[in-house]
Amino acid sequence: FRGIIDDSQMNLLIDILYSHFPIFDSHEQFKFYITNPFNFFIDKISQVIKRVVQQAQIDMDIDFPVEYLADKTMTLFLLMMKFPCIIISGPPNSGKTILVELLSRALSEIVTDTDLINHYKGIMPMKMYTIYQNSNSWEEIFGTVEKHKEYGQVWTYGFFQTVLTNLNFFRSTHHRVLRFDGKITQKFSQFLYQFVSEPHLFRINSLGSFIDDSSFHCLVETDDISHLTPDLLSACGLLSLSNVQTTNGLVKAL
Repeated sequence: FRGIIDDSQMNLLIDILYSHFPIFDSHEQFKFYITNPFNFFIDKISQVIKRVVQQAQIDMDIDFPVEYLADKTMTLFLLMMKFPCIIISGPPNSGKTILVELLSRALSEIVTDTDLINHYKGIMPMKMYTIYQNSNSWEEIFGTVEKHKEYGQVWTYGFFQTVLTNLNFFRSTHHRVLRFDGKITQKFSQFLYQFVSEPHLFRINSLGSFIDDSSFHCLVETDDISHLTPDLLSACGLLSLSNVQTTNGLVKAL
């Protein structure tokens, strides 16, 4: 009715509607939802995430900022709806790892809600493998081409290819997440762009590829984004976190 009712009469209309349909917890909440764009499914997921964050605070006995982490977890969920890869940046103790764990817990609850799984087709609990890309040589992590006496040049797989193979076992039952953790070097930035930049396809450095069917995501946790390129940023979502100090200590990785 906003387009045909004078603003001075809007509050009267809202009062009349609320007197006949007293939904939500209060008149103020009713007014907020009726006068603002509302997405039932997004709001429901937001509520699930907030409950998960509150319960995690109890489970871990850490007094971390519930509203802040709930908002960031919701943002991560929305970014995953849009991008195949999300870069989570922030200084140490900013909650990068715990944020991913919170989303994993939230997904485990979301899949028990019939309305949500019918609306978000293919949503599943999360299965995640982590690669610390700077923990070993590039060849050990990502593989390399070697010269074979009999077969010529052959590809030797690294930990990256092994992780992708293991994740593939969960393709029909879980939302698969490949998580990189560490500084983004120039070489890794180039690798990541090759991996996630092609529409509807993940391209592997061993010249293979697999379809982006929205059941696989790449997450990158880092405290250094100095080597991000405009091309890479156009293909990835970026979620920035601030340092989070808590009452009982620092927010630490689970």
